[in-house]
Amino acid sequence: MSVSPVTEPEQHFGADGIVFDRVSKRFGATKVLSDLSVALPAGVTSAIVGASGSGKSTMLKLANGIHRADSGEVTVLGTAIPDGDLSVFRRRFGYAVQGAALFPHLSGFDNVVLMSALAGWPPQRQKERYEQLAELVGLEAGVGERYPHELSGGQQQRLGLCRAFMLEPEILLLDEPFSAVDPITRMAIHDEFQRLQKQLGPTAVLVTHDMAEALKLAEFIVVLKDGQIEQAGAANAIADEPASDYVRTLFAAAGMSL
Repeated sequence: MSVSPVTEPEQHFGADGIVFDRVSKRFGATKVLSDLSVALPAGVTSAIVGASGSGKSTMLKLANGIHRADSGEVTVLGTAIPDGDLSVFRRRFGYAVQGAALFPHLSGFDNVVLMSALAGWPPQRQKERYEQLAELVGLEAGVGERYPHELSGGQQQRLGLCRAFMLEPEILLLDEPFSAVDPITRMAIHDEFQRLQKQLGPTAVLVTHDMAEALKLAEFIVVLKDGQIEQAGAANAIADEPASDYVRTLFAAAGMSL
């Protein structure tokens, strides 16, 4: 089902974070999003869940201006995406992706602090922020001095999270960042992400195909199917009352019984 007008978060969520108002997006002959309306709440983690090709990553890229909507409007923390230079606007965002995507020629420390160095932070501030984040995600001493090929997948993913949080972002966009690590490591990184989110508090949007991951990490969930909203609302409400067979299928695919 499509949702119009904007699907609002339940009252207890408070302010809107990222709002998609009747947004459509097409790439060539393929319509990826169709008249999509939803408000993701501020200050919490929202998850966008759906099969491959449902439009999940496109929503993230519309939120930070990588793509532009063909119609409709996207607003971020009450502000429309600027038409011109997006460099200042994008400093409000942290971004974590599948496989961490660390630069192979930089040490772990230099990967994490790169954007803060480009933003003109003094070295001591960079070092202090790195140490704060490394402690929060449980990175042992010495990891920052090593290069990505010398690190485990879990260490790389933790560095990726640190990099996403480095600039004290107001908005954190997470595009299936945990899917490339083994299940046991993933569970540990989930816990570390939740600790980061609780202490640092940005508005976060997680793209995932895994409903179990969405329910663990997010308070608000949007289920996408073929570029339209199948269901949106509080995570516990969706778990208690799936709106369609498709939503129930996502629970079943995650090994969850209802």
